[in-house]
Amino acid sequence: MELVKFIVSQQAFWAILGTILGALIVSTVNYLIHLRQRRQQRQMARMRVATDLRHWMNGVVERLSQARIWMESGGHDGTAHCGSPSFRFERSLEQVSLLDHETATKVFSLLHEKNGANADIKGATAYLDEDEILDEFRGSSARLCLDVLQIYNRIAERLKWSGKALSDSIVAMLKDKVDRLRKLHKDRAENNKRFFGDLISISPHDDTRSRPNA
Repeated sequence: MELVKFIVSQQAFWAILGTILGALIVSTVNYLIHLRQRRQQRQMARMRVATDLRHWMNGVVERLSQARIWMESGGHDGTAHCGSPSFRFERSLEQVSLLDHETATKVFSLLHEKNGANADIKGATAYLDEDEILDEFRGSSARLCLDVLQIYNRIAERLKWSGKALSDSIVAMLKDKVDRLRKLHKDRAENNKRFFGDLISISPHDDTRSRPNA
């Protein structure tokens, strides 16, 4: 009788153990499948976002070229762009959310920077002339384009893509426009400082004049 109980208990033990091991194996397999799908989704997201970033940079370079032509032709040719275009992935940010945390954070910060720059240029129309606004657009767009290039290069390296998104001459042009904008801001700040300094230094009108004795 005791032998029967022992055999039954052993069978129950192995049955439970088999159930547990089976559940663990199924869970592990499902987890590995999920990881594989996640890696594939992330890889596809990288390719799509990188392609959109490159498309955006080319669009900005074209806008900068059109703005230069407009200024050089006195407004007879080209286009006076005053803002950076939207990224194609802005229509649906799902692809960005699939990127690794650090890259996704950089892309979202990029969107904030781009929207802020466009808003600043729009607000500057109240106190800057047309040429100054174009200088602001060209400088801020060039700075943003260089930031985008860094993120693109980071993603392209993980994708093992070869080739440069922008030529060395274009990168040099972008850096030149950023330096020019910094100089314009510095000169504008110094001019404002001198202007307000002159206002402060002007003595108030003295209305106490000598009057003849009554």
